[in-house]
Formats: sequence, C-alpha cells, structure tokens
Amino acid sequence: KRPADAAVHLRLLARSRGGPLDYIDLAEALSQAGGHEEALSALNRALDKGAPAAPAHVLAARVDLVRGRLPEARERLERALAADP
Repeated sequence: KRPADAAVHLRLLARSRGGPLDYIDLAEALSQAGGHEEALSALNRALDKGAPAAPAHVLAARVDLVRGRLPEARERLERALAADP
C-alpha cells in the first residue's frame, strides 16, 4: 500500500543481507513508488548477484514500459524468454 515506505526498509535489508532477491524486492517497491531509475539500478545489482534472470528482466521491462521506452522493454522481454523459455 505504501511502496515508498517499504522501499526504505527493503533498501536497508538489501544492504545488510545483500541477496539477489532482496534487490528484486527493492526494485519492485521503488518502481511502484515511481523511482524507476533506482529500480533499474537495483535490478542490475540483483542480476550481478545471480538473481533469476527471467523475473528480473520482466520487472525491468515493466519499468521501461512505464517510462515509455518500448524498444528497451521489448529487448528485456526477449532476454527473459531466452533465460527461461
């Protein structure tokens, strides 16, 4: 209900635990709160840490769609399909 508040706590959790799924959760909250650039940064961090590629790319595609970046969204969806056909 309050993604900005959740993002504050998820940011602390991601920094303390540092797991890839922590960064995906953070990215989801940031995206819902309108922090699209920061959400993409968190997703890149998640991927760097070994997060499942398909869910991370799907979420990144959603962020790109909200931002009106259709070619980037399509590319990310293609990456998600390639990672998990």
